[in-house]
Amino acid sequence: RTDYNFVSLNEFKYVCESFLKKLRRKTRSCYVFININSMEFPKRIFPSLMEADFHNFHYYYYNERNESELVPYKLNGYIQNNLNQTNIARICSGLKIKYRFPTFLFVYQTHDRKTEKNLIKKYKIIVQRAFWCLNKYNSSKKNRKIIENYKLKIVKIYIRYYNIFIFLFIINILLLIDGYKYECKRFFRKRRKRPCLLYVNINLPEFKNKVMTRFNRYDYHNLQFLYQQRFRNPRNVVKMREYVENNLNQKDISRVCSGLKIKYRFPTKLILFQANGKKAERQFYKFYKKIIN
Repeated sequence: RTDYNFVSLNEFKYVCESFLKKLRRKTRSCYVFININSMEFPKRIFPSLMEADFHNFHYYYYNERNESELVPYKLNGYIQNNLNQTNIARICSGLKIKYRFPTFLFVYQTHDRKTEKNLIKKYKIIVQRAFWCLNKYNSSKKNRKIIENYKLKIVKIYIRYYNIFIFLFIINILLLIDGYKYECKRFFRKRRKRPCLLYVNINLPEFKNKVMTRFNRYDYHNLQFLYQQRFRNPRNVVKMREYVENNLNQKDISRVCSGLKIKYRFPTKLILFQANGKKAERQFYKFYKKIIN
């Protein structure tokens, strides 16, 4: 519009900025793949593409796509120069496809659905490579200036707020130390919930010579009596367990573990039994694990 009375300058700037933002949003761009051989594609919808242009496009796609990396540039430049967004919008409306700005149109010619799928997959890879190369070429010069400006700004901010950065660094270290203490406490709490079960055979010579310092003969015979009668009354097993827990502290259990050369872990529950062979030991393990569970 040449008359400035209808539109103010601020509105005009807002429209221009919104248009540029839409152009920069390449992630929201729409890709439309069209087969010329389909019946839905009439000759009226595509007026700008002539026979010579179509053969040129055909030559670019099939002959040079594997030889050089310049073919995506040719295809891109060819479509963008010969077709505007108005023509693409007209094509989308004719094919009853929702038009979204900006859309990139890709034309191909096939006779079967399998070849269509393969061609679309190959062409998508070429399109992605072309856009990546173009973005890299266009943004390399601009990005250098932008990065240099940002580096200068960061250095200025760091010099200005030097003391604040040191203060925040010290606070982070203190918070890490507090977090480490909290995790250690949590670790030991979890360990208390996981007691270690220690099964010890009374008939072992190591147990009789090194470990059996706390027990008297009366206690030993009491345990032996409870063990022999545990199959008749399951309550005797409970008595045996209570007896061991009442008469032995964790210090005594740690002494037992050191005598038997076993790693001690807090808390451990000591379970005593009497067996004369490996088969009897295995039967006791199975029976007592069921009771514990």
